[in-house]
Amino acid sequence: MKESEQKLKVGLVTPYAWTSRWGVNRFIRGLGAALEERGHEVAVIAPAEERNGARSVRRRLRLEKKAARERTHRGAALSLPEPEPEPPLRVIKIPGTFRVPYSEYLANLALPHEVTERLDELLAAEDFDILHLHEPYPPSLPFTALRLARCPVAATFHTGGERFLSNQLMRPVVARFFARLDARMCTTQQTRRIVSGHFPGEYTVIPAGADTRRFRPPTAEPGGRPLFLYAGWGEPRRSLALLFRTLRLLPDDVPPF
Repeated sequence: MKESEQKLKVGLVTPYAWTSRWGVNRFIRGLGAALEERGHEVAVIAPAEERNGARSVRRRLRLEKKAARERTHRGAALSLPEPEPEPPLRVIKIPGTFRVPYSEYLANLALPHEVTERLDELLAAEDFDILHLHEPYPPSLPFTALRLARCPVAATFHTGGERFLSNQLMRPVVARFFARLDARMCTTQQTRRIVSGHFPGEYTVIPAGADTRRFRPPTAEPGGRPLFLYAGWGEPRRSLALLFRTLRLLPDDVPPF
């Protein structure tokens, strides 16, 4: 790409099937939409949903119905504007991976030789200006993309990856490939401490953001009730308990809510 050109072709690589509700994919969806809004060309590379497809669909429908009931129950207390529909991202699915349980979700491993061949052909054909890998722990699709990359590569670590035995058994090999990364990012300080402890290097902490166009509080009235926003993925998190403990520390002159 010429230096005078501003438009980049970006490949976002996820280890999870695109239908997964795991927060990494939501992060990528928001990132991809923001990049396209700025005029860049974006393609998401994800494992194909070859196995457990029907089970995943049924589970997703159950979760969506549960979320709808919860929104109805909370509707009288707080009404949020509906998000504007985002244009769909271009998603390229790589078949041949298989799934293993990981942190209540299914991560797709890219072990078969045909996965490597298909991904190599894809990267050659697409000719990305930059690859942005998410959770590039072996033997996932992002790690395979790191091995085959023909362009600058950035990586975002959302978790410490300490649960993957491969990180312990293959640490020298993983460290050698991580040295190829042109930029390393973590979504939390805790993740940075864990990852940098296993694989030393420079990591920039960039927390996950929120859509400020949707989550914009109404104009506050003098003496009105306080409005707090807790942003999460709709699943149990320790940070929710921390929020409750924090609310107990509010000064006595704060009106009840």
